[in-house]
Amino acid sequence: MKFIAHFKDIPAPEDDARCMAWLATTLRNTFRSNLRKAMVRNSAATDPTLESAITPDEAAAPDSLETVTAEEFEQALKCLSEKQLRVFELSQAGKSHIEIGKELGIRTGAVAKRLFDARARLKAELQRIIASRTGRRS
Repeated sequence: MKFIAHFKDIPAPEDDARCMAWLATTLRNTFRSNLRKAMVRNSAATDPTLESAITPDEAAAPDSLETVTAEEFEQALKCLSEKQLRVFELSQAGKSHIEIGKELGIRTGAVAKRLFDARARLKAELQRIIASRTGRRS
């Protein structure tokens, strides 16, 4: 819609077929991009390490990740490497990957990888803690 609003007063180009092909490609790519973004948002919604995944309406199962105490979370944080912990803390402080990368002097991709690994380690450690709390083995 922004495209149409922006270009509505500009006369159509002479080569209409080429313009239509360009427009079709642009629309297709925009659709794919939006679809990918939606998929990422949906997968992030099920990630228990993301604050936005916690919904207050739902009652947490007694052995779910939502029942983790502050002490258990602190214990789980100890399983992270120093680099992962630093990136995780900066991310939780609301900094973007780019800002974290600049502050730590590393690439944005390295920030994303460290954060991904930190979340995976935290999830595994929290599941282990919950299993030990309830007497089960993971």
